[in-house]
Amino acid sequence: MKKILCLDFDGVICDSVNENLLIAYNSYQIFDHRNHNIVDCLDRIPTEISNSFRNFRYLVRPAGEFWLLLYALYAKTPNLNQKTFNEMSSHYQEVIAAFERTFFETREKFQKQHPKEWLNLHRLYPQFSEAWPKVQPKFEVYIVTTKNLLAITRLLKYFNISIPENRIWAREKFNEKKEVIEFVVKNHDISSENIIFIDDHPLHLQDVEKAGIQCFWASWGYTKERSTNCKKISHLKEIL
Repeated sequence: MKKILCLDFDGVICDSVNENLLIAYNSYQIFDHRNHNIVDCLDRIPTEISNSFRNFRYLVRPAGEFWLLLYALYAKTPNLNQKTFNEMSSHYQEVIAAFERTFFETREKFQKQHPKEWLNLHRLYPQFSEAWPKVQPKFEVYIVTTKNLLAITRLLKYFNISIPENRIWAREKFNEKKEVIEFVVKNHDISSENIIFIDDHPLHLQDVEKAGIQCFWASWGYTKERSTNCKKISHLKEIL
């Protein structure tokens, strides 16, 4: 029986920071009723906001937190890090939930109006794509992500990556990644030792590791500073 490999999408398979920036920026304008600031290309986003967004993208987990990130950047919040960001998030849960709806509506509208431009905002990480032909035959691969399903299926088709839809666990199916892993263990009659989970976000790794799963930190993703005890990998081929 093949081992099961569970991969995060953004930050492990795909670099979506350009798309995140454009959609989050436009969603923020809509949410704040500043529709006159809507943009259709990255060059029209203020440079300071663009650069800071890229630096702090790693703080965001669910899409609603893009509002919090932009709010913090516009307010020039000092000492912005995971701890302060999480504390802020706990105070704005209702706003974050409301913004998440705006974010996905804005993404869907942009996809329909500018399909080619939307796809071109993404790129595969070479650390993933170079190893994928050898990894795919050896594992039963799942995607476990807080990204929405439609975006993932469109991108997989665009990049010619074949993963069945029933192995894509997107935001519509679960609340916590740990839930997905526990479900896989229960329904596949497989021991936790035969499951590998790879993510670039330390908090996701910490949650899943509690279930006794072998976890690896994808150091090529958004989180550049090591803040997890999980084993670091610099290329997907290292799990072979």
